[in-house]
Amino acid sequence: MSKNYLRTNLLKKQSRSILITLGVIIFSSMIYLSACSKVDDAINSLLDFDGIFSSSDGWKIDLSGSSAEVTEVGTTRSSSGYSLVKGDYVMTGMSRTSDNSWAGTVIDSKFEHIVSGTATINSNVLTVTPVGYPSYSFTKSTGTGTGTGTGTGTGTGTGTNTDTIYSENMKGGEGQSKWVTITIPKDVKKVEFFTCETDISYWNTADMFVKKGSTAPTVSKIPTYSSNADCESKEVNRYREYCSYDNPTTLTWTILLYGYNSDFSSQLVVVITKK
Repeated sequence: MSKNYLRTNLLKKQSRSILITLGVIIFSSMIYLSACSKVDDAINSLLDFDGIFSSSDGWKIDLSGSSAEVTEVGTTRSSSGYSLVKGDYVMTGMSRTSDNSWAGTVIDSKFEHIVSGTATINSNVLTVTPVGYPSYSFTKSTGTGTGTGTGTGTGTGTGTNTDTIYSENMKGGEGQSKWVTITIPKDVKKVEFFTCETDISYWNTADMFVKKGSTAPTVSKIPTYSSNADCESKEVNRYREYCSYDNPTTLTWTILLYGYNSDFSSQLVVVITKK
């Protein structure tokens, strides 16, 4: 048997051994990386910006994705009597800055002014810190329980039955108007018109003018800032605009948003309360 033949067979065996070893290493690495990925996914799920949080004065908010929406209305915080309503946003456009911190657009502790701010979650406590305003907090709603029981009873009660019949983003430039005409159902107990910020409606600086009928209200800045609208809402900065009517007999309404001194990107919302 020649030396070349022996050398060739030896090289083949060595190559086969090396390939098997590399295969084992690669397979082990894949298992390790898969396990790490699953651990990372589990950690990230715990740190997501989500969950139901409540305050001591009855407010409840739902964190989802990058925003926080009011799901239950609590005690009015503003001295002016102004209050958020169900569906309003406490935070929008929140992006993670660390494992348990986010930054974006938040509302102040009295629910009056929309500003930049941060949010942190530590031990199920959500702390919101608006720039230039005091911090405030919510506690995550958690709990389990079991029980049995029987009982009978009768009772009567009343409640509200609200529907959002319009909710769209409206954008415009400084000095520009954007309007829409809508029709509400008959026999409505209340109709509410308001603006707010969402993930896509990021700059709520528009003033709002509401007029009965299908003709848009006219707005003038000269000689004074005025309009022929039936309701005007001209709050400062990015404050929520609001108009409402009880037991309206008018079914057709035109709502106009106007950029008095800046561009705007506002969410226009119309909510009705049925009788």
